[in-house]
Amino acid sequence: MLRMILTAVLIILAIALFSLVIRRMMGVRQRKWFSYDHINERHRKLEWRVRIGFIIIILLNTVIVFATGAVEDPPWYMEVWWLIFVFVVVTELLRAYMEYRFVDDRKAMAATLFEVIFGTVLLGSAIATGFYGSI
Repeated sequence: MLRMILTAVLIILAIALFSLVIRRMMGVRQRKWFSYDHINERHRKLEWRVRIGFIIIILLNTVIVFATGAVEDPPWYMEVWWLIFVFVVVTELLRAYMEYRFVDDRKAMAATLFEVIFGTVLLGSAIATGFYGSI
């Protein structure tokens, strides 16, 4: 258990360090973690629609899992960690799209896309390998 927590912390640190390095290399301003840093009002509204949609999906998923009796071993696509992973990727892709449409500096969009790709590859490989053998 301790190995898995340590591995998760290292993954989070790797993603944060990658973000710091890529944004500094590209000359793009750093974003704050866990803050609402919207491009404009339209981005704020679209992101809230995505959030509400994912809340509804998670609630429906919970009902389906309990109704089918798959609580002990649900299919991988119905597990909450998978839905959260998809939610994060979708919100970051929305951010990249809004940066493409409404920010003059295209480097901001490229940095966001690099972050999404790096995080997806890192987390995908961690999940596929059982957090690099710690599970």
